[in-house]
Amino acid sequence: MAELLLSIPELAKTPSWSEIKEAGVVAVEVGDQLHELKLVARPTKIGRLFNLVCPRCSARRRDLMIGDDGTIGCRGADCLRLRHPDQLLSPSARQVVRPARQIQRINARLEKPGLDRNLRRRLRRRRQASKRTG
Repeated sequence: MAELLLSIPELAKTPSWSEIKEAGVVAVEVGDQLHELKLVARPTKIGRLFNLVCPRCSARRRDLMIGDDGTIGCRGADCLRLRHPDQLLSPSARQVVRPARQIQRINARLEKPGLDRNLRRRLRRRRQASKRTG
């Protein structure tokens, strides 16, 4: 089973993130080999969005994985062809998991102070609807 090697959100939490952004390269050691993974930025309305370039298929990805044979790649169809964990669930299990996750996210938003009264009301309605479908 392939495992996660590098993820942009996790990389952004490291103290050396500003240096990594400037260099545009991340050095990763897998086994006894050193791999340099390219980091690219794309301008957005609120700043820059960073992605890693997959060394196998050159696609821009948020996450890179290590395959069973030790190769670095992404989940894409042209690369390691990995399925998302949710796709491994049966349809009946997905019908239980998805509403539970929605309710969890809504509860986390409702706990934040300073929410607008109308937003709070909409979130509560959405939570009730998710409970009915799940």
